[in-house]
Amino acid sequence: MRCWDNRNDAYHPIEIIKGFKDSVSQVSVFGAHITCASMDGSVKVFDIRKGEVTTDEMSEAIQRFDIAKSRKAYVVSATNNKL
Repeated sequence: MRCWDNRNDAYHPIEIIKGFKDSVSQVSVFGAHITCASMDGSVKVFDIRKGEVTTDEMSEAIQRFDIAKSRKAYVVSATNNKL
């Protein structure tokens, strides 16, 4: 995953986040947290202030997710038609 700063016209990304085995299907940014779902079956939450990553592995590829208002939980939709 690559991140750009849209405040300037730089062609090169300011950050490259690696660690996915397949394509990233959804990204959500809230404060210092970047949450990503991947077709490799993982949901990763990157804390860019602390430089930490939390990974949850699912048994199927993930198409979408939604984060609870509390920001402490999320629900995912997988390719096997299950939540």
